[in-house]
Amino acid sequence: CLPIASMLPTDAEVEGLVVLSGYGYTPGYSYLLDVATGRQIFLPSNGARDAIKNPHVSLNRKWLAYRDVSASRLVVTAADGQPHQIIPWENSWRLISGWLDDERLLISRKRGGDLYDSLVVLNPFTGEEQQELLPNYPDILAWYPEPNWYWFDDSKTVYSRDLSRVVYPGLSKD
Repeated sequence: CLPIASMLPTDAEVEGLVVLSGYGYTPGYSYLLDVATGRQIFLPSNGARDAIKNPHVSLNRKWLAYRDVSASRLVVTAADGQPHQIIPWENSWRLISGWLDDERLLISRKRGGDLYDSLVVLNPFTGEEQQELLPNYPDILAWYPEPNWYWFDDSKTVYSRDLSRVVYPGLSKD
């Protein structure tokens, strides 16, 4: 077993921010924690508890994208916690699936009925939807793949960063 300490050793050199979000955090709001100083930078959420959903950090660690459900918007912020870009959340969007690179997000889009979600490639800095990726691959399976694919459960597809390859649960005919 590894020893568990209640605090960092005094000679530990730490820097950077940690995103704390979800249920159970005191006082229940999402925030950035400066690990060197302990300072909390609360993310704007119109005063609503647990309003920040689905946070994702960009690959260069410069941007944080999240859904603010209290104001029905997609927010991109830098390390100061202040909104840098705000885009209205579309009714068909289900969740943020993650960053493809430092300028493009994947958004899971509901298609209705029994159809799997598509993934929309969105530039959050311009608001431009650049492409829609449909999950129409041969022999794609209907159940949720194991282990849990988290942000990709509803689309059943996970793409490489350059969108040249896709992984999906399928039925082998061998």
